[in-house]
This record gives sequence, C-alpha cells and structure tokens, in this order.
Amino acid sequence: MARTGARPYRRNRGRVLAGNPVCVECGQPIDTSITDQYDPGYGTADHKVPYSQGGTDALENLQPMHRGCNLAKHSTPGGPPPPPPRRRPAGPATGSAPPPPVAEARPTAIGAGRG
Repeated sequence: MARTGARPYRRNRGRVLAGNPVCVECGQPIDTSITDQYDPGYGTADHKVPYSQGGTDALENLQPMHRGCNLAKHSTPGGPPPPPPRRRPAGPATGSAPPPPVAEARPTAIGAGRG
C-alpha cells in the first residue's frame, strides 16, 4: 500500500485540510470539493520532512498544498532529490554480446537424394 494510503496519513490529511485551507506553496485557497486525486487543484497534505529524510505522517509534519504545487515543488532544483531508480532484475547485462545466430533451414527438392 502506498504511504499516502496509510490510515495515519488519511486521518491527518483530513485535519490539515479542514476549514478553509490555503496552499503553503502558492498561497491560493484549496477547493476541498475536488475529489479527483489527479486534479492539480486537489488538496494534499505535503510532508514538511519527507519520508526519505525520516519524516512521518504526524500532524506536525503535514501542511496543506495543491497536488499541482506539490508535484512542481519536487521537480524544481530547490526541491528534494528524486528517488533513486529501481534496480533491474538480475540478468544479462545491457550491451552484452548478441545471441548466437539461428541456423536457417535449407530448402530441399522433393525426392532429392533418392536414388
């Protein structure tokens, strides 16, 4: 399950977005009637200290932010570094020698070789 789907996050997200929340990134009000979580105006509870740096879902570590602002914050040079790439499963290394050629079947004439 995603971290943002965990019960403490969901409970505290509701608390952070209660009343008339204002996005800490852009200063605009957050429309809590938006229910599509992929909408840039959707309200999220941003982690002040990210999980990767030891942050938690505690109420003190969450702040109101639009989804679009949250995504933009993490793609800017001043934002936290992106997560490391996922490891590939063990297998042949990229750029290794190509597989051996497949022998082609040679056509033969019907009845060839019969005497």
